[in-house]
Amino acid sequence: MKISQLKFDHLNLPHQHTHIHHQPDDIKSGSGNTAKRKIFYQVPLDDFEKQEILKLHQTLQDKRITLPSNWTERDSLKYLYSSKFDHDKSAEKIQNCLEWRSNPNSQTLSPGVKFILECGALYIYGRDRQFRPLMILDLAKVDFDNMKEEDFNAAVTILMDIMREYCYIPGKIERTTVLIDLRNVSMTSVPMGAMKGFITIANACFPCTMHKTYLIGMTFMMRMSWKVVEGIFYKFSSVLNISLK
Repeated sequence: MKISQLKFDHLNLPHQHTHIHHQPDDIKSGSGNTAKRKIFYQVPLDDFEKQEILKLHQTLQDKRITLPSNWTERDSLKYLYSSKFDHDKSAEKIQNCLEWRSNPNSQTLSPGVKFILECGALYIYGRDRQFRPLMILDLAKVDFDNMKEEDFNAAVTILMDIMREYCYIPGKIERTTVLIDLRNVSMTSVPMGAMKGFITIANACFPCTMHKTYLIGMTFMMRMSWKVVEGIFYKFSSVLNISLK
């Protein structure tokens, strides 16, 4: 079954979003290639951003990378920000995204994907105080002895697509808060394959959508050995914006 055949209207935010008003720094701060942007849609772009989009599109044309018909300039801008305005890196991420999206398994609710979404390893759980959707990754329930890595990546893609379509509101809510549940997980049993897959999909297909990631349920030993834990998750910190909770 294709995920597009299903509807998730119950995830829509009724009326509270009308009260969300962002301060200028909450939309974009700084300037040039050192700027940071949190809101990309239904807001004006500056001249630098417009020029960088044109340059990226020229790079894509030179590399013979064809964008889908529903692609927007704002989508391109998110890749530029996630790659610190490096056009080649942005193009590489876009190509990786398009290649994964062209894989029919990335949008198919296969038995393996359905199992991952139903076992509690990965799910949506309400919203934070700013109405950003909460995604839970329960690492204790990730078992690659019984899960295929491709199925896990597809589950991440499907869940984030659902959030983007039903939980986001352009110009208001464009990011996700992630909670990584470490209960019943030791430092030596962290499923790195799951973390790698999660980050690969988020980085390639959903740039600039991770607001903050909290590590919850850490054991006493993990807290006492925080430097070791920090080292495990450090390589993911630039995408996830990790905090200890």
